[in-house]
Amino acid sequence: MAALMFCALTAGCSFGPTGHPRDTAAIPQDAEHLKECSWFGNWGCAMNSLFFGDGSFERRSACMAYIAPSGSRVEQCGSVPVDR
Repeated sequence: MAALMFCALTAGCSFGPTGHPRDTAAIPQDAEHLKECSWFGNWGCAMNSLFFGDGSFERRSACMAYIAPSGSRVEQCGSVPVDR
């Protein structure tokens, strides 16, 4: 319950929205881009967006997934305008 209250109280105090997922971290040139994030990745990005208060900036959560050259799956969070 305390964690929920913390998220609710801090969401309105965010200084600005998160950026596009591709701007979160550098993506290797030879990465294999995937069509969708996992369910857990989408849920995590939605919680991240809620925590940062993206809804108050008319933005929604977004998730981007790729396979790194090392073979590991990477999912990055961010936000995009609601109309996209």
